Amino acid sequence: MKIPRKMDTKRKILYASAEEFAEKGYNGTTIRAICKRAKANVAAVNYHFDSKESLYKHMFKFLFNETPDVNPLAREWDGTDEMWKEMLGEWLAMRLKDITGEDKLARYKSRIFCREMLDASDIFPDIYRAIFVPRIKGLESFIRKVVPPATPSDEIYVIIFSAISSFFFYFQNVNAINVFFEGRSFALENMEMIKKTIVENVWNFVELRRKRYAAS
Repeated sequence: MKIPRKMDTKRKILYASAEEFAEKGYNGTTIRAICKRAKANVAAVNYHFDSKESLYKHMFKFLFNETPDVNPLAREWDGTDEMWKEMLGEWLAMRLKDITGEDKLARYKSRIFCREMLDASDIFPDIYRAIFVPRIKGLESFIRKVVPPATPSDEIYVIIFSAISSFFFYFQNVNAINVFFEGRSFALENMEMIKKTIVENVWNFVELRRKRYAAS
């Protein structure tokens, strides 16, 4: 990503670090590589962020500030199954767009999360608790709107993680997909179908739990 020349040094470092961490992960990224990409010196990093760990945490805040996360699940729900599925579809579409769209910072954010899940840094638990856990809890609350109260949390988490892994597949395996569909942007071309398929899978889960726990 080309960093604008007129950007102040702190933001240049944050932009550069996002790209470096996305490409190489926390453990594979060096301050020297970030400085080279940002065209800044090591002293500037130390001045603004003190350490690599501090820079990493600031970088996450920066990415979430620069890529506002409007949550369709927070909309007022009219109580119908159709609107519930529509809201979930909107949320999934936003996540897919983060992964496959044109916004590079959104893609970096998604890629860094993927890398942390596969090769966690020492500070990942703090980041996970602060950023990811509230979103998982939000999804659980959203699904509980349409399943019987007796539905165990573990069953809900299984469908949540299955849904998340479905769209992360298109990011984690982008090279294989590009080889298989050479010259195409498969995920972008089929985003609507991917979204509908995930919604249908989640809804099948809902209907099965309604049948199983309706009498509870």
